[in-house]
Amino acid sequence: SGARPDLYKELYERILDYFDSEKPYLKPNLTINDIVKVVFSNKTYISRVISLFTGRNFCQFVNYYRIKYSTECFKANHDLKIHEISSMSGFNSIVTFNMAFRLYMGENPSDWCRKEKGRYVKGKK
Repeated sequence: SGARPDLYKELYERILDYFDSEKPYLKPNLTINDIVKVVFSNKTYISRVISLFTGRNFCQFVNYYRIKYSTECFKANHDLKIHEISSMSGFNSIVTFNMAFRLYMGENPSDWCRKEKGRYVKGKK
């Protein structure tokens, strides 16, 4: 591959900027083609830089953002139900959400939420 490392880094930063500012991962039907149009690159390069900088494939990269977002949602509102958090975060199914959550957080969402609620209650005293 003849591409220079600084070009990879620049593309990766464009992807990160887009994910941070526009939150495209909240769209349940997001595909790599949607990203292509925005960062002016192609699927091969986008896949390659995501893999290079994160060690994840596109789906894993998107789900990582979704899980991060889901934890912020719950921290902001402890009354949310798991299925509500899941759909707010861009997941099509609760099964996929549970699997991704376990992968990135090391426990299932209901356990995490219960602990998070406990931490919050303790902190308020």
